[in-house]
Parts: sequence; structure tokens; C-alpha cells
Amino acid sequence: MEYPEEYELMAVFESEPIMLDPDVPFYYNKSTYKYTNSEKEEFTFSILPSYSEISINVTIANFEIANLSLQNIRNFKILSDNKLEKRIMLSGENYLLKIQLKPKFSIQFKEEIEK
Repeated sequence: MEYPEEYELMAVFESEPIMLDPDVPFYYNKSTYKYTNSEKEEFTFSILPSYSEISINVTIANFEIANLSLQNIRNFKILSDNKLEKRIMLSGENYLLKIQLKPKFSIQFKEEIEK
């Protein structure tokens, strides 16, 4: 799994991760990031790089609007990280998932079928 550096993840999620085990290196650990945008949408991202797994939970006013559990992630990219917009992209063997965190939550999913 290709993923951003730990400092890049802290920048995009504007928080330090909660580590499952503080004595274990980032790559072998479970890191959970929490982020809230200006629309009061709350994101929880749990990343397990060594297992190529990511789970994403999005709520607004304690109402769950998205819950994703992805395995076999091949690539995790930060598409934009600035004052006006935050976007990430996750890809697996047959899909591409773009997630906008800021200004407002949105998901774009594309299945890639090999011919």
C-alpha cells in the first residue's frame, strides 16, 4: 500500500492520530484520525497500513451518513490540502474512490473493470 507520510496525514486531518499501541511504529499500528469540517460533518479515519485497510465513518449531528470499510487498498493519495478544499483518493484493484472532506463531504466512486 502506498500512503502519505504521517505528517501529511496529520496536516490533511488537522489532528494527531490516536494510536492503538503507542510503542509500535506507524506502519504496523492502527492510527485513527478525527476531523470536523465547517459544515459540522465529523470524520473518523482508521488506517492500518500493514494490512492495507482503511475504515471511514462520517456523521453529522450524531447521524451516520457514511460508513466504509475498505480492504486491499493499493494507493492513498492526498489530492488537495489547503484552506478551501481537502480531498483524498483511495484506489484498489478495481475501483477508485475520491472523498472530499472540505468544504462539504462528498464521495465519488468509480469501478474500473478490466477488459
